[in-house]
Amino acid sequence: MKPLKTGPPMFVHIATVGVSLLQNARRELKKEKPSEDELVSFIGKDPRRASAELNTIFPLLEENKQHQHRVYLLHSDTEEGRLCAGALKQFISGLGLRAHACCVEVKELGSPENFTRGLANLLEQVVNLIRRHYAEGDRVFVHASGGFKPETTMAFLAANLPTTGAPVFYVHESFREMIRLPALPVWPRKRRKFVELMDRMCQAREIYPEALQRMFGREVIEEAKRLGWIVEEGNWLKITPMGLLLWQRFERLGLYGSKPKPP
Repeated sequence: MKPLKTGPPMFVHIATVGVSLLQNARRELKKEKPSEDELVSFIGKDPRRASAELNTIFPLLEENKQHQHRVYLLHSDTEEGRLCAGALKQFISGLGLRAHACCVEVKELGSPENFTRGLANLLEQVVNLIRRHYAEGDRVFVHASGGFKPETTMAFLAANLPTTGAPVFYVHESFREMIRLPALPVWPRKRRKFVELMDRMCQAREIYPEALQRMFGREVIEEAKRLGWIVEEGNWLKITPMGLLLWQRFERLGLYGSKPKPP
């Protein structure tokens, strides 16, 4: 693959696209076949309410306006999939932010006869995009709110395979809260130090980067940040709320080298 760019690191968003946008527009507009332009106008009234995909993408674009963003919209090879992805692309690219969106059609994802092959194609697309952008030093986020459960599950799996490792964003269907799931440390390059780092972060919750770097080295810290377990805020490195909860459960279950603890 040819490099996408030679400039500074980007924020890269890989999103599965479903048909929630079309369903919501049909209900609100009382129209069975709205056009792409009508869908874009519908999104503009309330982006996060209009589209499951924008529930997680839109806040990150708004909160990180200083960064360049590339958004990949992975959709089925159906008329409805192309329509929804096209409208999302047009809306995102027209926000006036440093965001470029592109549609990626996943072959056989809309085929009842070959759906399993379509899921395998989706897995391959997500893995290839993650690897491609990590090789360029970009930050990658996977958005798994769009599409049916098999598609979102496959995107989550792809984001957690060895050599990928990207945090996943999801919105709970009932109370609409955005949840950030850190990538599971399947086999970190510095496994022992990674475990020690996470144990330390669970105890301290936040610490100066220089102090943490002296203890564990820059590579391990960058790995934990890349996987979404810790974040840099101001002059501090902090464990994410979900990272804290999950690592405490890992300790209780005896995963990653620790002995199981009584419930």
